[in-house]
Amino acid sequence: MQPKPPQSEGDIAKAKALASLGAITDEEDAALTRAAEADPDNPPMTEEAWEEMRPAEEAIPDVMEARRKAGSGW
Repeated sequence: MQPKPPQSEGDIAKAKALASLGAITDEEDAALTRAAEADPDNPPMTEEAWEEMRPAEEAIPDVMEARRKAGSGW
């Protein structure tokens, strides 16, 4: 059975992140997880946090508008 295709931009981002996990070893994954869990400023993403993610255009529209106006070198 094929998994259903991602529906939202958040789902697409999550799918890309999860696909990239296949490129690392179990040992590397464990080391990354330990490092993230030890960093109070940058903990691992929770399922709830993934579900709450929004595209930058929605989350910070003023910043994205300034970036568009500034051009490609911004």
